[in-house]
Amino acid sequence: MNRLPFIPDVVDLGTTTVRDLTPIEILTLLALLSCFIFMGLVVWLVKRNADDKSALMSYVLRDKYKK
Repeated sequence: MNRLPFIPDVVDLGTTTVRDLTPIEILTLLALLSCFIFMGLVVWLVKRNADDKSALMSYVLRDKYKK
């Protein structure tokens, strides 16, 4: 047969546990998780302070064009 040698006949789709991961993979997953948490925190803070920022901008513009 004309089959490619690197394609296996049976593919084992076993589950991956934390013990199977290398330290680099664990650090990568932790870095991704921390990035998602940080971005969620930034979005939450921006939404929380949106009214304060618009009020601050109107205050700055009022002082700028007061003259």
